[in-house]
Amino acid sequence: MARPAKTNLDYFPLDVNFSQDPKIMAISAEFGLPGEYFILQLYSHIYRTKGYFITWNKLNKPIFQRYFKDHFSAEQIDSIIEHAVEYELFDRELFEQHQVLTSTAIQSRYVTATEQRVVDYDSLEYWLIDWKSVNGSKRRKSMKVNNPGNTTKEIIEKESIE
Repeated sequence: MARPAKTNLDYFPLDVNFSQDPKIMAISAEFGLPGEYFILQLYSHIYRTKGYFITWNKLNKPIFQRYFKDHFSAEQIDSIIEHAVEYELFDRELFEQHQVLTSTAIQSRYVTATEQRVVDYDSLEYWLIDWKSVNGSKRRKSMKVNNPGNTTKEIIEKESIE
């Protein structure tokens, strides 16, 4: 029996100028270094759980409220999220309609990190980007072909992006 396909990430790339990003600097100016660290932990949680999004709900809020209880009240945590959405760290429409935290930047990193996997990006929930255009590089695409023995085998074909 095959193991279920992995959706989360074991690591994610972090830009060396993360703290100098104007959006992160605005969070830090409003909430101090714990606000900046909050965003970093939120990114880690996103990549560790679903891989490219989380729902900001009754399950996830208490995790952050407990972890940051010495720094922020529940209302301040909600305020950090609202500011992060306002500063476009997360997609506003998905957050307002579905309470989903994701962005094109998060999803681009996800595509880059999963390029060795067979992933049907077109069927992913809350997907914002055209995965074929990420970094203009080669991507892998899953294809089903029939073997002469009447079994179906999955092969990987490199697809060049123009």
